[in-house]
Amino acid sequence: MIVATDPAELPRLDDLAARAEANGVPDVTVVETAELREREPHCEGIRALWSPRTGIVDYGQVAHAYANEIRAMGGEVLLDHEVTSMQRFGKQTVVRTSASEFKAPAVIACAGLYSCLLYTSDAADDLLCVDLGGRRNSKKKHTQMTRSI
Repeated sequence: MIVATDPAELPRLDDLAARAEANGVPDVTVVETAELREREPHCEGIRALWSPRTGIVDYGQVAHAYANEIRAMGGEVLLDHEVTSMQRFGKQTVVRTSASEFKAPAVIACAGLYSCLLYTSDAADDLLCVDLGGRRNSKKKHTQMTRSI
């Protein structure tokens, strides 16, 4: 269940519904307030998307799969490297961490709740951050954590 709690979130919810349909996600339905309360009595919202065939994944397995693909393509995966700064120089990014410093043409940072801090660093290119809702965020517009539906 993906819940909109404010009228301002309704366009994003509609966009998610349209993308679900376009991507062939089966059985996604729009749920109005009454049905939302019936399905999830402790959930507060004004509208929701119900997707009975999707669910929570094991993020550890997802991360391992990504790491294996990156290594297979010649990339390197660094663990336990707290990023202290990033700076873009032409086509290279200099990444300084708690354990090392390196240059790379592309950097994928898995920072969880700290991703917004990395995104607002000097190395973040405009329109390069994609949030979990699939939206491309502009650094100029979003310099702090945003609440997704």
